[in-house]
Amino acid sequence: MLTIVGWQVKGELVVTPNNTAVLTGQRAVLLCRSDNPGFGSRAITWSRPVDGGASELIATGCRIASEFLQLYSVVSDDTGHCNLVVGSTTAAVTGLYICSEPNLQAAEAHLTAIGQLFDM
Repeated sequence: MLTIVGWQVKGELVVTPNNTAVLTGQRAVLLCRSDNPGFGSRAITWSRPVDGGASELIATGCRIASEFLQLYSVVSDDTGHCNLVVGSTTAAVTGLYICSEPNLQAAEAHLTAIGQLFDM
């Protein structure tokens, strides 16, 4: 749904991430899409809370911050998708992830890495 606030047209998140569990070492994808006209995926920010109540800003404007390029990437398109990709899931990257449009709507999901089972 589109709303007009002042002279700005603002959208909403129309696809939000789901809680996801993958085997340790596997790739994980968290989905997010905005219908913000004119901005689409460029309106999306990905973050995650860290110790002490602060947040790590992983991606803004659907671009990964330089310090996270080894861990994450994004897949985006002209329809507003900005999907966060975790290349290799480890305990260090498990936890809560937040997809948001700044000052608007946010959606969150947990990423869990499950240890691999071995035949005995």
